[in-house]
Amino acid sequence: MELKESDYKILHYIFHNNNQSLTKIAKALKLSRDQIDYKMKKYLEEGVIKKFFPIFNYSAFGYNCFASLFLKFEKSNSAEKFLKILEKNKNTISYGKCSAKYDLWMNTIFKNEKELSDFISNLMSNPETPLSEYLILKPYFSELFPMKFAHSYNPESSYLILGKEQISPRKFDNKEIEIMKMLAKNSWETITNIASKIKSSPELTLYKIRKLEKDGIILGTRTQFDMQKLGYFATIVLINIPNLSETNKNKLKKFAKESKHVDSFSLFLSKPNCFIQIFHKKEIELRKTLEELTELFKNERIEIEMFPIEQELGELDTLPFL
Repeated sequence: MELKESDYKILHYIFHNNNQSLTKIAKALKLSRDQIDYKMKKYLEEGVIKKFFPIFNYSAFGYNCFASLFLKFEKSNSAEKFLKILEKNKNTISYGKCSAKYDLWMNTIFKNEKELSDFISNLMSNPETPLSEYLILKPYFSELFPMKFAHSYNPESSYLILGKEQISPRKFDNKEIEIMKMLAKNSWETITNIASKIKSSPELTLYKIRKLEKDGIILGTRTQFDMQKLGYFATIVLINIPNLSETNKNKLKKFAKESKHVDSFSLFLSKPNCFIQIFHKKEIELRKTLEELTELFKNERIEIEMFPIEQELGELDTLPFL
């Protein structure tokens, strides 16, 4: 689907303004309500927008171990068998296929290191899914940069996913849990529908949502686009800089934030110690981004490994454990 400037305006607005009526969106963008209604239906029907989803502070649920996994199986058919296991897994946020070095990638969340270790041990001991190689990346800092492709990216609008102070686990009442589960399925669910489901008033429902946001439990909202339908491809870039001083960390953060093709950025204590995901339409865009990165660190020893990945399989679930 080829996007026009008006499409970019709409997509950018809905990305940054969650749970707003079509009338409010139309008024803000100086378009008719019918135009907004038509466009939204078109984005969803054509699969350009796959899902609206919230980002949660997992420490509030007692989950403190986020890990990205890259898996290579001994047998090619093992990956397909493993995908069936993932459909019922309570730790998997998203997953998809890799090209080249690995077969699959996964974003996962666990309560602690032991849960992660047990998950890997079970995977290694399963004769149906023998691994030949795997990579575990546990970030201590992670940032998402929304809507760079929409021609109106604001560097201040990024989401700091990891790197904020963790909050103590808290108990949620049944209504809060039901609200979060509904938002995890569709963060653009109407307040009236949520209120009806939890048997509460729209006013109280909205209050509970705003309280979850104020308390730092709901960190923000993202839109899951079908980037391939928009003509984009994703490449993972693993970076290792032995001299990862505070100065070099800040240079990396600034580069990731300002680069027009970098979608996400993470730092690790292990090797590699940095990760960026690049969305690009053409190979030259990927090459130019890497050239800019190597030029930035021309006086440092830097190791770079990259491989393409496919977009998510199955449904992205930011609350898999509820």
